Amino acid sequence: MGKVFSFFRRLFGNPEDEDKRRSISKLEMESLISTDGNGWFIKLKGLPWKATEKEIAEFLVGCSIVGSVFIINNEAGKPSGDAVAKLMGKNDLERALMCNKKSLHERTVGVEETDSDTYIKHVKKVDKVKNEENTFLHLKGLVWTATEDDIKKFLNDCNVKEVVLTTNDRGKPSGDAFVHLDNEGDVQKAMAHNREYLRERFVIVEEIYKAQYIRETQGGFEPNIAKDNITKSYSDCLVRLGNLPLTSSESDIQSFLIDVLVKKITISRNESGKPSGEAVIETESNEDLVRCLICNNSSFEGRIISVDKVETSELAVKQKEKTISTHKQEVENKDPGSNRYIKLKGLPWKVTEDEIEELLIDCEIVGNVFIIFNEAGKPSGDAVVKLMKKVDLDRALKCNNESLHGRFVCIQETDSDTYNKHARKVEKIENEENTFIRLKGLVWSATAKDIRTFLKGCNVKEVVLTTTSNGKPSGNAYVHLESEADVQKALAHNRKYLRERFVLVEEIYESQYFRETKGFVVDRSVQVQQSVNQQAESESEGNSIESLKVENGTTENENIDKDLETVKKEEHRSSTSLETKKPDFKFEIIPFGYIPDYEDLLEDCKDLEIDGIIWHRGQVIEDSDSKANIILGCTVENTHVDAEIVKQKLEAVTLVSKVNVLLS
Repeated sequence: MGKVFSFFRRLFGNPEDEDKRRSISKLEMESLISTDGNGWFIKLKGLPWKATEKEIAEFLVGCSIVGSVFIINNEAGKPSGDAVAKLMGKNDLERALMCNKKSLHERTVGVEETDSDTYIKHVKKVDKVKNEENTFLHLKGLVWTATEDDIKKFLNDCNVKEVVLTTNDRGKPSGDAFVHLDNEGDVQKAMAHNREYLRERFVIVEEIYKAQYIRETQGGFEPNIAKDNITKSYSDCLVRLGNLPLTSSESDIQSFLIDVLVKKITISRNESGKPSGEAVIETESNEDLVRCLICNNSSFEGRIISVDKVETSELAVKQKEKTISTHKQEVENKDPGSNRYIKLKGLPWKVTEDEIEELLIDCEIVGNVFIIFNEAGKPSGDAVVKLMKKVDLDRALKCNNESLHGRFVCIQETDSDTYNKHARKVEKIENEENTFIRLKGLVWSATAKDIRTFLKGCNVKEVVLTTTSNGKPSGNAYVHLESEADVQKALAHNRKYLRERFVLVEEIYESQYFRETKGFVVDRSVQVQQSVNQQAESESEGNSIESLKVENGTTENENIDKDLETVKKEEHRSSTSLETKKPDFKFEIIPFGYIPDYEDLLEDCKDLEIDGIIWHRGQVIEDSDSKANIILGCTVENTHVDAEIVKQKLEAVTLVSKVNVLLS
């Protein structure tokens, strides 16, 4: 109710508040996109496509954000999985970096510091700016052969003052253009052309700030009206060099800093141990520091090198990081032989375990490489590996960003929990029950009874249906069977259908079973039946059930009867709800041009989690041009979900161009 009230308050607020709602001061705009050195910027990577600005801000717990979080869209105008934000202070930056590798919507998000250029490039204009021209546009996704005349024809009903077509670092067209229009009325007309086609590509039209326009088209920036009066202290003997060639050695840097007496050169390295393009220089005196700063923006091996002073607050942070690193090294030195774990991301779908082992040829691998599969049973592009020692981990991390089948593979250290979650059972274990399986890809409404029916012919001891962090069904279930023979029977049901979805059945270790099921509610009817069996055995031996009293004065046998009655009612309610006819939606999904695997796109669409939606099997329909569209239906169990909501979710899937509603 509060959200509805807030919406109408914004929509029909007091007329005198109109300017306050629809415009911001130039000073506020300057604070949002200023580059006076007083800002701290971060970039988030690997975000779920459905993540909102509000969710990202909540993810950055304890951080004061300047303005908004800006989600970066791709050329198709859809979320790319990245976002940028400007933070209030250095402490906020440190808190944000502590969120690195934390989970949002069950995806691990990377958080890294970035520069003002990256941030400003992706800032979206959300309000008019008082006392400033609001007449600037950014066009994205242009064909590379687009000319100024093409853009003027595209914006045929607008008065265009200037068009600037930008190029990339290699001097080739970037696919972007910046346009200065005559008035704000022309801006509204131009925005009506958003996602219209210029030749064979549709164009994204966005309004931008004047400062962004000047920065992108003239390489400059408007002078700030006011700057924060923040006093910063700097080291009197340290400078930082940026944009260095990655092959630069200490002697190369020394030759660049001619006439400077250098005490120490420290070349910065990234997480994988490779040069980052930065170096910190400790000079003999303050005079030498000044000589270093004179070299700012000088050319070195074809690059413009930045030379900046180092804040004393940075030194404190570096010292803290060094202390943490030293402590970590001491722990590793105490236990150098313990196993290490890595996760590989961005793998080609066709990659094999053998090829991953060849990539990690210098590393001693414990057991198998485990490729992680999605709910459809297809490779997700990730894999986990257990390594023998710390030295193997160091070797593996050196393979980060190496190419495999034409794709750059990301390698990062992970923990044993992540590894164990994805490890698959490859052989029997002596002196252990080999009677545990995992079911993946279940419909969300699946019950324990459905699973026992699905595993017909198998003797089931226990069923555990797991939930996500927000309490919704995960689509996974863990089953304890009677014998190894039952496991073989269960595996014969792999990829068979339980209602609208096929189910993956895989054997798991006993340790995996107990780790995943601990803390979850188990199949109550199985426990009750076991209690009944135990009572029957006691009766046959002449034991008196009546003597087994509980605190409330009822017998255990009476409690069992009540539990059985409750289970029967639940099962009856479940079966009754299934018999009720649910509405169906059907959609035509149109991809962007030709794609290599339409079945994969179909599975990506079915991987969408929408509360109360059960996906049908779906079908790929080919046309005469070797292209194809996808027909996908769903059953609706949530009355609050309409076809338009589902359509919007499907259109957010990568490679989906358009979705038509065929049945609602």
